[in-house]
Amino acid sequence: MIETDEELSCLPYGGKDLVGTEAFCLEASASSSYGMLNVSTTWLKVVEWSKTQIIAVNDSPICLTSQIIFDLRSHSVMSLDIKKAGVKGLFNSCDNVPDRETYYLQDEADYYQRKASLAAKQGKPTE
Repeated sequence: MIETDEELSCLPYGGKDLVGTEAFCLEASASSSYGMLNVSTTWLKVVEWSKTQIIAVNDSPICLTSQIIFDLRSHSVMSLDIKKAGVKGLFNSCDNVPDRETYYLQDEADYYQRKASLAAKQGKPTE
């Protein structure tokens, strides 16, 4: 399992030149696999901003569209990857992409609290 750290920041204004919509989000990601650090940033277009939710999309990948849904009431974030219809990709690479994948993103404090709680239940020391 490769752990990834994500940081999402959204603003309701200033994104017109970056993504084509006034509201935008910046997604910064860092992971480490096989001793190599991978860091990336992505500008996301906000397609909805209301009192209850913010929906940001990234449709630049060849095979799929990613949606990030911020539920402002429950303070949760969900990410959906949805396969684009009729897209084949290089050497039919899109055939190997699932139709839909869902990810639930977790706050860092919640992650460590849950990890400590599970370790305590199993009688293991926490890191």
